[in-house]
Amino acid sequence: MKITVSEALRLKNEISNTVSKLNSETYRAPLGITKEAEVVVSNASDAVKFTEGVSRLEKALSYSEEINSKIALFNREHKIDDKVRSMHNNKLLMSVYENALPRTKATKTNKFENLGNGVRQTISVEYIPTITSVDVKSKISHYKTKYRTTQNEIEILNQGTLELSFSYEDVEALLSAE
Repeated sequence: MKITVSEALRLKNEISNTVSKLNSETYRAPLGITKEAEVVVSNASDAVKFTEGVSRLEKALSYSEEINSKIALFNREHKIDDKVRSMHNNKLLMSVYENALPRTKATKTNKFENLGNGVRQTISVEYIPTITSVDVKSKISHYKTKYRTTQNEIEILNQGTLELSFSYEDVEALLSAE
């Protein structure tokens, strides 16, 4: 089956959920026959649930290995990890400048200091920024553009295709066999 990388990432999550459910099923499955007061309460057909569950789990795990391997290979070939890191770095730098923006405005305030004996002194406090809001806004715009550009590159690359040996239906069939 040929699917896009975006679809493969969604399918990878579905497979992960399937593995989790099948794993849980194998923990609950009986391994033999249960008798209560010499009366059979679970029979041999119940006991095969474990082996069938493990068989489906093995298949799901093989799908998981295949899709993870194909995605990892695609990511290496297209340097997706580097692009994602760059995108997050640009987002971080953009937020640093967004946080700095309010501190680019000059302010004047007064504070009061008690000198003792009921004497208070007024101290004039003036803040003069050394970086202008124009400079900071320019940096925000720069990092936002770099972030969006890299994000678009990744989205375009994720429209590339991967070839898998199984289909959505194969994954869904693993759970419907319960």
